[in-house]
Amino acid sequence: MIRYGKLLPSLQVGLLMVLLSMLVFPDRSMGQALWSDVQVNKSTIFVGEPFQVTIAVYTSTWFTRGIDPGNIKVEGAYSIYFRPENTSFTKDGQTYVGVKLIYNVIPHKAGPLIFPALDITVESPAKGDFKGKKHRLKTKPKTVTVRNPPANVERKQWMVANSTDVREFWNVQGNQVKVGDVIQRKITISVSGTVAEMIPAVDFLGVNNLRIYPQRAVTNNQKGKRSFGGMRTEQVQYLFEKEGEVIIPSITVNWFDPVRKKLFKKTLKEKRFTVAPNPNLGMLTTTIDSLENAQKQSMGQQEQKAAWHFLGLTIKQLIVISLLLCLVLLLLNKFYHPLKARYVEYWSLYKNTEPYYFHQFMSALKSNDPNLKINKLYLWLTKLPIEMPTIECLNQKIKDQHIDAEQSKIAQYYEGNEQELNLDANIWKAARKDVVTKRGRKVPWVNP
Repeated sequence: MIRYGKLLPSLQVGLLMVLLSMLVFPDRSMGQALWSDVQVNKSTIFVGEPFQVTIAVYTSTWFTRGIDPGNIKVEGAYSIYFRPENTSFTKDGQTYVGVKLIYNVIPHKAGPLIFPALDITVESPAKGDFKGKKHRLKTKPKTVTVRNPPANVERKQWMVANSTDVREFWNVQGNQVKVGDVIQRKITISVSGTVAEMIPAVDFLGVNNLRIYPQRAVTNNQKGKRSFGGMRTEQVQYLFEKEGEVIIPSITVNWFDPVRKKLFKKTLKEKRFTVAPNPNLGMLTTTIDSLENAQKQSMGQQEQKAAWHFLGLTIKQLIVISLLLCLVLLLLNKFYHPLKARYVEYWSLYKNTEPYYFHQFMSALKSNDPNLKINKLYLWLTKLPIEMPTIECLNQKIKDQHIDAEQSKIAQYYEGNEQELNLDANIWKAARKDVVTKRGRKVPWVNP
């Protein structure tokens, strides 16, 4: 059997804590100052040009736990958490401490870019206290204008970086080959101040008498305390089909330096090969088939990898989240109806108890309806451990002269001498405490 007399206070405390945790105030209670701010270092940028976002939180006491705004997603851009910074300042004799979280945001399309408003949870004690309390702060969104590249630069060749290094490697020495030979070329582009996803793909131009088989590009990013960058590695295989001279054209990598506001380029020079005849061409068709199959397999792996990414999650992460969601749904399905039935049973019993009727009486005292107040008063009296549900019997048990004064107010209202009925809630609370408490122990609830 449920002991409702012990369950209700716990339920009330739990509900009160939930309600308090949902309140969002700019905290200045008990002399404490607590606020947040978001700043961007640029208002107008090019596509691919990083800008810095600083999320700052300040308090007049201190923080008892680290600040984590979570995974910040910016529509139309890459967001990279860079580093935290501690700060402090003094104003009007009061010292404030703060934490700055620095993010780098790299837009990949033109138009207005909005860094979203954030809900940040921090823990900080009130002034004079030492125990941290949770506070929720909300920042304002920031808008940055993102422009297209200059007209003299093609979009597919555009990249913004602080510096760029381009290197290539050939798996052959010299320039003498024969028909049917396959050589491999690897180009590595390393950049700072941007991410690998913003490095344009190398355009391997077609060449007569030469078959070209690009492989899947490999990208990776690096991040240090003061800098970040990326690397893109492209590999290609060349198959020489006919004898003669073959010229593989130069490749140019362009980048825009946002600090010097200048366009730079690095060119890989053209390479010439002299292709000698090959008397044994029986393996040429087999070589072509082998290269094409290897290319399809490489590109297929790339497409499969891209297909299994959703909202930045890998297939493994999606499976784990899906299993957890299924588990939650199963638990809800198993326990929801029993819990609901138990709650309905509890609430039905609680609505016939003395605390419920007293709560109704206290709520009625806040209204301007005298009849409602009197009605709720006498309903409550029926639940008290007194001989008769009257004010006289109540006062005979507790002997409180303040109750006599309250009874006189009711009598004056009934006689028509008073238009309003202003009962004192504190007097009735004290009376209830006297009548339901005996030697410091509460009288157990009696189920009706």
